[in-house]
Amino acid sequence: MSIRVKKDLVNKVVIDAKGRKIGSVVDVELDSESMVAKTLIVKSAIKEEASKIGKILGKLRGKEEIAIPVDYIQAISDYVVLRLKLEDVVSKLKG
Repeated sequence: MSIRVKKDLVNKVVIDAKGRKIGSVVDVELDSESMVAKTLIVKSAIKEEASKIGKILGKLRGKEEIAIPVDYIQAISDYVVLRLKLEDVVSKLKG
């Protein structure tokens, strides 16, 4: 199966394992040698969410874009669904 980045991924909403919106895909980083996707670049929903999600994303020090490794993805359908909760994603990205 193949995925067309612009058509199939860009602007797709990313949700965590609890179904909470994290943001939307704006780009994909590829490994320059293998041309395999390494990370999704996600525009944070922090400005849209003043709730707990915004506070959790704020721990990334106001970054508007988050680089999420493809290993964290559970499924891609109408949404990009992560296999981790947002809190776990943030702690792994900080550490």
